[in-house]
Amino acid sequence: MTATAFTAYWSALADGDAGRATRLALDELDAGRPVLDVLESLVAAGQSEVGRRWAVNEWNVAQEHRATSVSEEVVAAIAARAPTGAGGAGSALLTCADGEWHALPSRLLAAALRHAGWQVTFLGASVPADHLGPLLHEVGPDVTAISCALPTRLIEARRSIELSRDAGVPVLVGGRGFGADGRWARVLGADAWAPDARSALSVLAALPPFTSPAPPMPVSSSEISALRSRTTAVVEESVQRMLARLPEVAAYDARQRRRTEEDVAHIVEFLGAAHFVQDVTLFTDFTAWLRDVLVARGVPAATLVAGLGVVGDVLGEQPGGFAWAADYLRAGVAVVGEPAATPSG
Repeated sequence: MTATAFTAYWSALADGDAGRATRLALDELDAGRPVLDVLESLVAAGQSEVGRRWAVNEWNVAQEHRATSVSEEVVAAIAARAPTGAGGAGSALLTCADGEWHALPSRLLAAALRHAGWQVTFLGASVPADHLGPLLHEVGPDVTAISCALPTRLIEARRSIELSRDAGVPVLVGGRGFGADGRWARVLGADAWAPDARSALSVLAALPPFTSPAPPMPVSSSEISALRSRTTAVVEESVQRMLARLPEVAAYDARQRRRTEEDVAHIVEFLGAAHFVQDVTLFTDFTAWLRDVLVARGVPAATLVAGLGVVGDVLGEQPGGFAWAADYLRAGVAVVGEPAATPSG
């Protein structure tokens, strides 16, 4: 894919021009570009830039959603134009973990698999695991492919993995939620992980036809459920203490306070996810990302450090205690104190 082709496509995507973006993508197909190249070098690359622009505060949520909608239309058009494979490659059930609303990567994989001759059942975003079970028996797929962009949905992904493997169906997972290198995929019991559609096609060819039940997790999901049940109380008390202790937070308007509440909720959610997979880097990667996002929006890193301390105090006072969270929070504070990343592009 040429840089000129991507530049033209990006211009259409940034403008929210679905018609122009679709025409450019289909022109590449008509020029003989492989379907996977168009899906990855235009659509996936464009969506990655969308996410980067939101993170550095160049785009707001509305702009990000508009571009994502265009990307989805482009994938649908590519899927309609690209020839479907002859079949016989196998059958795949594609889904997103419960609570995972980023369906575009899974949709992109569905298009790639159909082109490669797979029979695909695509379920879309946020499918409850309990609803997935009956469909596994109805469809009888050769593989279940689970997408998860956010580590906070790994607990839900685990439940879907369990159900699939209990039915003997191997599980392929993908998405940043499993770690940039897929490090949490095996912990959760997935049979395989792939970073993109091209890799997924190779990995699928090597999967066994049958799998055994998933091995137990190092941490019970009930521990995470206990933390989640306290999230609202932790958020409310943490924000109240921040308002009382931190002058910069006390000066926030209503919108900024809502954003602070959301950030505290995310901190609690990521603590739970890190504990579930027993990997502090899940939490420290998040705190480094949150620092960069907040700094881009004018919030000093020192405010985040203070906020993490407050959350730690509040968690330590909760019924039952969450003593394990202290180590994660200390590691997060240490990372936030490091120099912020310089945005690329």
